[in-house]
Amino acid sequence: MQANGFNLKAHLALVFVNLFYGINYVVVKEATPEYLSAFALVGVRVVGAFLLFSLLYQFFLEKEKIDREDIPRIIACSFLGTSANVALFIKGLSLTSPINASLIMITVPILVLIFSAFFLKEKLNSLKISGVILGALGAALLVIRTSQTPGASSLLGDLMIFLNASSYALYLVIVKPIMTKYQPFTVLRLLFGIALLFLFPLYYPALSEQSFSTIPLNAWWAIGYVVIFATFFTYLLNIFAIKRVQPSVVSIYIYTQPIIASIIAVLSGKYGLQWEHLAASVLIFAGVALISK
Repeated sequence: MQANGFNLKAHLALVFVNLFYGINYVVVKEATPEYLSAFALVGVRVVGAFLLFSLLYQFFLEKEKIDREDIPRIIACSFLGTSANVALFIKGLSLTSPINASLIMITVPILVLIFSAFFLKEKLNSLKISGVILGALGAALLVIRTSQTPGASSLLGDLMIFLNASSYALYLVIVKPIMTKYQPFTVLRLLFGIALLFLFPLYYPALSEQSFSTIPLNAWWAIGYVVIFATFFTYLLNIFAIKRVQPSVVSIYIYTQPIIASIIAVLSGKYGLQWEHLAASVLIFAGVALISK
């Protein structure tokens, strides 16, 4: 089926991707920063995912040759969609709350629009520009609220999550030609293999200093979830969807993440919703609605 038609399998894949990600906002906090440093978790996540993708690629898939002209794009995709995405998300989430992080991440469709206009020369009308402004106001409200409120959230954490959203949005814009040309496991193995090199200065010292014997069982379960569900399955299902639908469709499903994350965060009893969360949600969702018209 063509990318601009309705592809049920692609949409189901995106449902599970965002379910896994929505849960991940709360799960990550069970491991870091209390039991595992953020960059140690980055190392475990990247190494674990690379090994899983490599095993499947080695034993079950036909080998593919990568065209030389695609190598710069693959390196850029690895930096934006794997290295920066993983490092900024884990470190940012270790500093801020799951609710703040999930709300900031729904600026991705707005950022996809901006990058598409810049790199793909897509035209912006007055409605879309208004949507960008509303979304920016919503994100700014969260950042201002965080900067004035001590506790579970931090301004640096929010800013890192926003940079993560920006890198992921640009990744969605530039990755599609690669995904439509090669097998998913071929691309993912390369993306995570290159990320191992990019992130080595961050995770190697952290892993060297980490005491794994003191990590409790609940944190190990969280680490396992991050590697298997929030990395291996999410990247695989996301690529499956990107091959079949447009980047804007992929980004739209991010709207569900704050709902899932907020429900789980509140039920856990560790986090609460504030009026700023609700006001920011209204502004960001209104912005997304305008850019979707």
